[in-house]
Amino acid sequence: MRIRHLIPIALLAIGTAQAAPIDGTFNYQGRLTSGGAPITGNADVRFSLWDAAAAGAQVGGTINYLSAPVTDGLFNADLDFGVDALNGEERWLQVEVRSPAGAGGYVNLGRQPVLGAPYAIQTRGIYVEPDLDVRIGTTGTGRFFNVDDGDSLVAQIGSSLSDGGGFVYLAKADPQVPTIILDADNDDVDDADAQGALEVRSYNGGPGGLVSVRNDDNSETISLLGGGAGSAGSFNMFDSAGDPILRLDSFSGSGQLSIFDPTNGNPFLTAIEDTSSGGGGILNIARNNLGTIGFEVNGNWSNTESTRVFIGGVSNSMSFDTSSTGNSTVTLPTGAINDAEILDEPGVASTLEGSLSVSLTGGVDTILSRTITCPTSGYCVVIGTCQGQVSHSNGTLSTANFGVSDVAGSLPVNQDVALQYVSGAVSGTYTAPVTVHGTFLASAGSNTFYLLGQEIGGSWTSFDSQLTVMFFPTAYGTVEPTLLTRSGGGDASALPMAPLSAGEIRAEQLQAADFDRARRDAEMAEMRAMMEALRNQVDGLQQRLDERAPHRANPPSRSTPNDGAALSHNDAQSR
Repeated sequence: MRIRHLIPIALLAIGTAQAAPIDGTFNYQGRLTSGGAPITGNADVRFSLWDAAAAGAQVGGTINYLSAPVTDGLFNADLDFGVDALNGEERWLQVEVRSPAGAGGYVNLGRQPVLGAPYAIQTRGIYVEPDLDVRIGTTGTGRFFNVDDGDSLVAQIGSSLSDGGGFVYLAKADPQVPTIILDADNDDVDDADAQGALEVRSYNGGPGGLVSVRNDDNSETISLLGGGAGSAGSFNMFDSAGDPILRLDSFSGSGQLSIFDPTNGNPFLTAIEDTSSGGGGILNIARNNLGTIGFEVNGNWSNTESTRVFIGGVSNSMSFDTSSTGNSTVTLPTGAINDAEILDEPGVASTLEGSLSVSLTGGVDTILSRTITCPTSGYCVVIGTCQGQVSHSNGTLSTANFGVSDVAGSLPVNQDVALQYVSGAVSGTYTAPVTVHGTFLASAGSNTFYLLGQEIGGSWTSFDSQLTVMFFPTAYGTVEPTLLTRSGGGDASALPMAPLSAGEIRAEQLQAADFDRARRDAEMAEMRAMMEALRNQVDGLQQRLDERAPHRANPPSRSTPNDGAALSHNDAQSR
């Protein structure tokens, strides 16, 4: 029997919802006739798929249906050329028939185009619910869009069943763990409030989630790093070579902002951080590209809650330390400040009695007094002047003593400077100028000095009096201070002495030189001790910065995280 015609009854892509995604099988139905009459019996039917209506290339293999039952000309066959064969491009189905089965050769009935159905209710991996919600890659409950790499899930878009919020998961495929999560409502509560969240994670000892911003040549310029287990996150900016230029992160559990110089091994240029213990902040500014400290402000120096400022240079350094007292509060190089404004500079105090007079009474009377406040211990030079006036009577010895003292009512041994008129002088009123002075040891604080007069014979009055007190913090030669009267002293008991000889003057000069040398040595020793203390502080500061430098210069590793946790659409339900 010779087959003359095949009438294609249907060429359909049929799919039904199953527990697993369907394959590329579709059903073909046809009608065989011979001489115009339908065939009943068995036939061999051969199918092949092509990419053109004529000639072209075969797509996929050949499918043979041997001894296919044919009833009243009708037969059907399930055809599967593989999923890749039906990829959306045009295809033509070629049918060849041999009837009866096993007899003779195949008759090529030509090619016919494979047409798509007008609508597909379900297609491979895509499932449409009755309410028109679409689920991709899953047939479970809930609504999700899943993407895998052939073996494991790598992406998921879905909705949370607890509160209806949408979410996106991006995961590492093997093992399957979520590393990026975008959640529209992260509070997991079905209410009117929404808490959106973006989570970037790492696993198995990784450095924490990483957000990286790159420039046009794909070099990382900004990174936001979550930090590894037990560590804090960091914000980093890099230059085009990948070296850090700015970092905001944590060191020893505290905040730190650092600016770096990428041209010389990434030493810090500026750092703002806490003191690591006791609280308080530190500002460090380097003075070169090696990270050497040039300026530091420490808000809690040595955990004393006192502020210290350090300024370091190549040759000189200085510090201001509020935790110290006295000269240690400010440490400056030699000659850094002149003595015009320092607190141990010389000073003066003075008083006068210009228009009134003081009548002496016979005892040691105070003509004037003046108090000076000294910033430190030192010496006071006291000068007193007045006009002494006496009403003298012939036959009477008129005598008065004048001097300066640091004790009221007592004249020092060398301060009973006498003004005297002999008894044979003609009676009358006599005046004479008086100037007395003394040098006294002074302590820090208030010191009071007096201009004194003592009437011995005659009637004495003081006019035009003035008392001046001058403070000097340092002696540049030996000082013999003015002393109060010693027992047995007085002018009458003083032994006469010859004028100073040349040898005695030379001895005094040598004594003065020795004094000055000793003074300089003592001041230099004090200065060296202060500078040594300052150097120790600088060394300690530099050591602390050097310890922190590797952390500043080397950002944490950004290896691929992995903790073996699995991701599925059920994760969205349990968040």
